[in-house]
Amino acid sequence: MVFKDMYLSDGTKMDMDGIYTVTLNEFLATGGDGFSAFKQGKLLTPYKEDTETFIDLLNN
Repeated sequence: MVFKDMYLSDGTKMDMDGIYTVTLNEFLATGGDGFSAFKQGKLLTPYKEDTETFIDLLNN
């Protein structure tokens, strides 16, 4: 899949050579449901599994 233009929530065009931080569940991060492009990304730390993040949210 090739994206020609993508935009941020404020309407500015994304720099396709830029580096962005995204949050997604483990299923998609490991290429589930055909999203293999996510497997090419770099895992940054600190890293928490999605279940751990959800529990933290409930405890706040």
